[in-house]
Amino acid sequence: MNPKATTPIPNPLGNRFVATWPEDCNGWQVTHHAPGTPVSADAFVSTLPSRATSPMLASFLEHASPMAVFELDCDGQRKAVGLKLMSQCSNPVFYRQALTHRTELRELDRAHPVLQRLDNLATYHWSTPGFLDLCEVLGLDQQAARPRFRPAWEEMAEDLLRWSCTVAHSTGGSWQSPQGEVRIAVSDLLAMMRVEARPTLRQLDALRERWEMMDRNGIPRFDELDALVHSDALLDSADPGAAEHRDPPLFGLDLLPSRYGPGCQTSIKGYRGPIPPAG
Repeated sequence: MNPKATTPIPNPLGNRFVATWPEDCNGWQVTHHAPGTPVSADAFVSTLPSRATSPMLASFLEHASPMAVFELDCDGQRKAVGLKLMSQCSNPVFYRQALTHRTELRELDRAHPVLQRLDNLATYHWSTPGFLDLCEVLGLDQQAARPRFRPAWEEMAEDLLRWSCTVAHSTGGSWQSPQGEVRIAVSDLLAMMRVEARPTLRQLDALRERWEMMDRNGIPRFDELDALVHSDALLDSADPGAAEHRDPPLFGLDLLPSRYGPGCQTSIKGYRGPIPPAG
């Protein structure tokens, strides 16, 4: 008799990294715990002695992706931070979220070399070797988080996405700057090229308006992209079977420091583009 099939947990607990300072040692020791019996991220957090409570935490835990956990067990206190890989504007983003009360997102860095490596990963895309190596260490599936594009435009979209994650990202500037306008237009176009996209004529017209005003210099395969933007192919490709859009969740966002800024903690709700980012 075949064992009864079980439904996979959409937001499972992944790798755990627990840092302790033994009395006979002069530094932190980190123990890695691989996933055992499948358990959801929220079920694990409910076992923590001082679980944090906030709408941002609830949305973070519910997101359909694995969560790596970093813990600090010292002086009778247990602190924990969760980390997930998500797609924001089609770019890969590591999100951190405090799981316990009175836990600063950065205070665990001193005990966890993996978190220090994350801080040093300034510019990367979905195929950057350093990024892929960290995903493997963390036990996070970058293929599951990575956006998927319609086959007809997949190669073109991947070239544009790589440029957006690296060259465009490294230019810095606010979203209201000329560089920011380019990044918004590229993000909107990438969103419309995804397999789950259902762009409307109004959204396509808004993209065309921004597309005409932005600085086109340096954008790869611009002539092909320009022809696509000014055609109706994006509308014709809309999948009538795709799920309707839902209000996006609220997340705490930990922007990692890089040479372009010190990093900061903020929150996001909403999106700009034809579909919500995957995250």
